[in-house]
Amino acid sequence: MQVQVENVRVGGGVANREDSPIAPGGTIRISLTGPRLNRVAVEVGAERARILRREWKESPQVLSVRVPATAPEGCYVPVRLWAGGAMLPDSLPLAISRMPACKPPRYQPSDAWLSGRTGVAVRIHGKEWSLENAAATTTVDVAAGFLDGNASSFRPGALLRFPPAGHCSSRHGSYVRGTPTLETLLPLLFENVNGGELHAGESVSLDDGRYQMRIPLVVGHSGLYWRNVFSSQQLSQELDTSRTLYMRAGQSGQEVTPLVAPLAPPQPFEWVNRPVSPAIRLIRDVRVEWNGGAGGVVLVAAATVNPETARFGYCLCLAPAEASRFDMPRELLRSLAVAVGGGDAGGALYLIHIPEGLSDLGSTQFSTSAALRLSVVSGKVLFRLR
Repeated sequence: MQVQVENVRVGGGVANREDSPIAPGGTIRISLTGPRLNRVAVEVGAERARILRREWKESPQVLSVRVPATAPEGCYVPVRLWAGGAMLPDSLPLAISRMPACKPPRYQPSDAWLSGRTGVAVRIHGKEWSLENAAATTTVDVAAGFLDGNASSFRPGALLRFPPAGHCSSRHGSYVRGTPTLETLLPLLFENVNGGELHAGESVSLDDGRYQMRIPLVVGHSGLYWRNVFSSQQLSQELDTSRTLYMRAGQSGQEVTPLVAPLAPPQPFEWVNRPVSPAIRLIRDVRVEWNGGAGGVVLVAAATVNPETARFGYCLCLAPAEASRFDMPRELLRSLAVAVGGGDAGGALYLIHIPEGLSDLGSTQFSTSAALRLSVVSGKVLFRLR
């Protein structure tokens, strides 16, 4: 189904975008091209919106909807459609602001892209539990860098369009069997990576002040560098990940001025109510609780993948880090399970702490805590430990 959203204004409509948001209380027009939907309801954020007019006789189907005056403001407020009493798995990102353009919060990854030539270095510290043995954990540290030569045209992909804190966005789709995970994810991370990336050589370096490691260029992407720098399953550890690490770029590339980005260790962060049972039924919302991660937000991400149908689904929920808990809507998780199909569908749930601010040519540190596996067994939706 194809969807377009316009702001209704005197003289005609204009596409809803970050630089042309709708004000709370305004009217939007949602055009749906695809199968006819019956008994439609619309939610903006978590609030039911009033449908002013329906046009069903021809394709596209058109809904004129009043945005609630109390709707949250943000660049990517989720709009949900219900049809026949069931929630559809995809949400629509709606820019809502009383200002001429919405401004992303400081924890929004796209806020790091300012204008012109921009580089962002990222460090991720994560822990995962074994599906076979819930007491067994694996700790992983990842380092990545992205160098963009035309950041003023950057638009984040669906995975980086964070909803306002307290809300969830979601999407489903298909993939080509055998496609590397990174190749599948990149279009969801960067909407318009079009060859404008800056080449800093075949690798950048990462060091802890004593030892140095190469972070290789991702094949086929001239400005993207990525590597696992530590795993507790490995026998040896080259870098001391308890220290600040330094990413250095531009030493061997002609397009990048030499730069150094310090990457401090991420803040302590722990998922405290991770289920000890290998499965829980979705008869109620799924509550997650955490300790640590002062400031910023916690991203609760559920992903589902079905290798039989080559389909995926995910939802992203945000909560203030100081809230220490969040309830994922069971209806949303069920709709994702239906979208990818039954059989061997599986997935994971991740808790990710994102600090308060991201900075141009600076550093970002994420702490993650994973994972539950999501599967469908005999029509019942279960979470299983990973």
